[in-house]
Amino acid sequence: MNIISLAILILTIALIVFGAILGALRGRNHSILRIIMILVCALVAFFVKDVITEIIMNIEIEGSTLQKEIVALIGSEAEQMEEITLLIVKALVNLMSFVIVFYLLQLITWIILFPIFKLIVKTEKTKEGEVKKQAGFGAIIGLVQGALIALIICAPLTGMLVQFDRMMLISEQMQTTEGGQGAESLSTDSELCVNGYAITYEGAQTNSQANLGDATLILKEFSNSGIAKFYSGVGGWLFDAVASSKNKEGEIVTVSGAIDTVDLIVTTVNEIQFVTKEIEKIEITSPEQSLTTIGDAFINIGNKANSLNDSGRVVFDKFVDVIKDIAQEELEGEGIDTSFIENITFESLDLISVGNAMKVLAEVTVEEKVTYQQAETIIDALYNNQIVFGLLKDTTLCSLQIDEAELFQAVIDQSEFSLEEKQDLYTMFGLN
Repeated sequence: MNIISLAILILTIALIVFGAILGALRGRNHSILRIIMILVCALVAFFVKDVITEIIMNIEIEGSTLQKEIVALIGSEAEQMEEITLLIVKALVNLMSFVIVFYLLQLITWIILFPIFKLIVKTEKTKEGEVKKQAGFGAIIGLVQGALIALIICAPLTGMLVQFDRMMLISEQMQTTEGGQGAESLSTDSELCVNGYAITYEGAQTNSQANLGDATLILKEFSNSGIAKFYSGVGGWLFDAVASSKNKEGEIVTVSGAIDTVDLIVTTVNEIQFVTKEIEKIEITSPEQSLTTIGDAFINIGNKANSLNDSGRVVFDKFVDVIKDIAQEELEGEGIDTSFIENITFESLDLISVGNAMKVLAEVTVEEKVTYQQAETIIDALYNNQIVFGLLKDTTLCSLQIDEAELFQAVIDQSEFSLEEKQDLYTMFGLN
């Protein structure tokens, strides 16, 4: 068993068993009192974590603060990137503040407050004046108390480790993309795989590289373990609640939502690179194969986008603003029309419908059968997505047979598109 999984499992069992034993010794009434105090500690820790985080972020050390150091480290002119980074850091500090404050409050209430309240909440007595603890009920309540403490401590820590593992995987994908190798070519002198997760080493390893590889393997094994899946399933909501922060507009940003967004962006970059290569192959290989793979790539992006929660969409919108600014500056420098970039928003992206349209178009090139409605659906899906239309408008996707060509031309001619847009669509379907 993985060392982290074993540690969390032992901690969970110890808390439950210890809780049950203390519950039996305390009796029913005192056990109820203690579990109420545990809940109060959790609520207090939850509500004060933001205050403590702000204090930590603004503590001055040698004329600087943690927040100032982070801003300086980013060194970006993009205000959105600065805000997102600070929000993620604050969310992580919030998580640690919650766990530490909860633990300290437990200790304080156990040592100081609990003995005082025990004098007020007394155990029942029999007619003969003997103490009636009801140890059995106390043990059951203590067991629940132990499970509650295990959830409050282990769920956030598990969530954090799982998200670190995801970031390592995303980082590996980003390095692969930057190296120009593509998502499918992870081949080096040495490669380790655990549950489909590849960790590669080029040439001779240093001690730090080997240690990093070991840490990555341990995290991946833990993320796939039963105990991690249990706490992620049962306590995922708790992790999102404590590992979160609010932006200037009062919108909540969670660590998991931010990482979902980074995952989406990396996937989008990888898939768009793949699509551009497939576009180059259309005139060389069979168009139906390229159209199908392009359609699958768009559907993959669309599925990831649709899986984002509200927090992820908040971060995504911020990233979109940054990406639009960078893309616009670069494309304008090359003399490319960038007007379509201004219209890109999360809500306007319907990549699943575009992907399905591409796959239907692939079938048309093979079966040479298409209805007026199918042709209309294909054209509308491609035209309505500004990213895809801007990417493909100068590309001839396929060469249609005479009947299909006339049908597509009739749909385009009867549409309300401008003359320039119609000309772009003629090019896409080889109608020039």
